[in-house]
Amino acid sequence: MIDPILSVYSVVDVQVIERDAATIVDTIWNTKLLPEIVRHVVSVELLESGEQVQRFRMVLRSEAQSFSTESVRRRNGNAEITYVQTIPPQVLRSHEGTWTFTPLGPDRMEIRLEHRYTIDLDVAARVLAAERSRVPEIVAARIRENGAATLEGYRRYLEGVVA
Repeated sequence: MIDPILSVYSVVDVQVIERDAATIVDTIWNTKLLPEIVRHVVSVELLESGEQVQRFRMVLRSEAQSFSTESVRRRNGNAEITYVQTIPPQVLRSHEGTWTFTPLGPDRMEIRLEHRYTIDLDVAARVLAAERSRVPEIVAARIRENGAATLEGYRRYLEGVVA
């Protein structure tokens, strides 16, 4: 049996956006737009910013709770953005991932968003009011839901879809 305390979990979401690569990646890199585009982001405080590295604090909302995280992102041109949460949500021991951008044509791009994380089972069971055995499933569902909503928010914003 695999020990869930030591397990690294992964969730992947994919979205195709009809827009040029530079605009897509520049928009995702722009932390100021996060609260406007991503429904679970309440606010962002940019702590360090450059062309290839960012560090920022976010206040996020999940269910009826708000919490703060800190992240570092690194940009590799228009090919990928990697991130690590140096202060993850309290239910996670670690959270990192990669945005991968694959051109499908001049104004069409596939975006793959991968989350890799470990869970603090005791804290998560208490915060989520769930049995420890159900925690990995609940956390994966929330990360999948937020990842899909994030990509859909960017698609709607970049393609000019009115809500």
